[in-house]
Amino acid sequence: MNSFELYGLWWIPKQKCKIFAGTLSFNPQNGGTLNLTHRQDDYKKISETFHSNITIINGIADNKEITLLNCKPSIKRYTDIYTTYEIGNIISGKHFEDEESTKATEYFLQISCMKNWLNKEVFKDDVEELFKYQNEQGEPTFKFLPKEIIKIPINNEIDLELHNSCDFKGDHDKYLIDKQPYILIKFAKAKSFNQMENVLYHLRDFFSLATSKPVYVKRLKSKSNSNSLDYNIEYFFRRRFGNKDLEEKLNPLNMIFNFKDLDENVGVESAFKNWFADYKELRHIYRMFFLTHYSKEVFEFKFLSLSQALDSYTNYYTDYYTEKIKNISKFIPKSEFKRRKKIIFDSLPPDESKEEYKKWLDVCLQNFISFNQRIELLITNELDFLNDIKNLPNLIQSIVLTRNALSHGYKDIEKGKNKYLINIDDFVWLFYGLKMILTSIFLKKIGFRNNKIKELFQRYFRYDDIINGKYVFD
Repeated sequence: MNSFELYGLWWIPKQKCKIFAGTLSFNPQNGGTLNLTHRQDDYKKISETFHSNITIINGIADNKEITLLNCKPSIKRYTDIYTTYEIGNIISGKHFEDEESTKATEYFLQISCMKNWLNKEVFKDDVEELFKYQNEQGEPTFKFLPKEIIKIPINNEIDLELHNSCDFKGDHDKYLIDKQPYILIKFAKAKSFNQMENVLYHLRDFFSLATSKPVYVKRLKSKSNSNSLDYNIEYFFRRRFGNKDLEEKLNPLNMIFNFKDLDENVGVESAFKNWFADYKELRHIYRMFFLTHYSKEVFEFKFLSLSQALDSYTNYYTDYYTEKIKNISKFIPKSEFKRRKKIIFDSLPPDESKEEYKKWLDVCLQNFISFNQRIELLITNELDFLNDIKNLPNLIQSIVLTRNALSHGYKDIEKGKNKYLINIDDFVWLFYGLKMILTSIFLKKIGFRNNKIKELFQRYFRYDDIINGKYVFD
């Protein structure tokens, strides 16, 4: 999504008789703003028309129909006069009167780095035919259609299609052929942008995991109607996190995994299905992890975000796999713990001190697995290749102690007992050791086997240094 500034005419849906001039500005970092211009005698008209309850505005700018959604006044001049609106979402290509009418069953999505991640040709066996059509703006457009489209049925609500296509545009003097891989998101029931936003960002996070770098939505479009040949409605919205596009050419071998890795080891359809299998339940964990890709905060902040994500996931894991953890010290199934606790409470003397003793025992009798034990359990049962990390127990203990020190302000920090909070180089390696564990979890969830995950890490220099002992946690 590129920044722009457009001068146009604006009105409230169903009130086109009251039109005002203004400038619409947009950039991906800050979102959109609409600055209305007015004369002295227009104050009353604007206050009556663009009042604080208005959330949708229609307009014409650059010869295009534009709809502004989730609008709210941001600057107040004089009494109840709003001259500037903050815009949540911008839709270019059609007028809508309410959010319900913006719903679509199919969305066209392009994400930065998809070309390099896919790294496939479009001119050999991928080309089936070349056709020409006149799009709705009257511009001649040629498209190469891919012979094969990867169809990915996710569940009863969502289907995906991965297209490796290209556009061929030009005139008599100049022609341009541009690779344009994209994803089609298809919903069983029509969704508005706000309703499909979580799906959009979960797809973005998939490619962020693959590249281990921040990636962004380049284009999001839909069709004006089901019979339209082109995706002629485009969406502009403020990014969640991040200040710049990642447009440099990434070598597929410098990514955690690329399309070829996925296709040969997991299968593209299986990988995306697995990625969406539990995203609703684990959404908070994904967000804490991927926030560290986009945030410019200090390492301490990023470390706490990752450690909380691992804490939450290991709690989820131990709850889900109760049968695997019966033999861990001090832990028993919840139903058995409740039964034993009741026996102890029932044995208390029936006098006025019984309630006081019950409160005391309730605090003392705990049935949980420590953070250290949960990490060890996860690695032993699911990620055994991480045992190749030299001094893995020290890495786990350092993660837990550093998390506790940063969260609770232990005095050991002042005494210099935790070197990871003193030596920034050590702390960086501890951060990547923690990130490696979480990345392993997500790669395993996608469907990679442990031996392949290890191979992928050895291709990525930071994780390779950890596995091969160039940094030892001691």
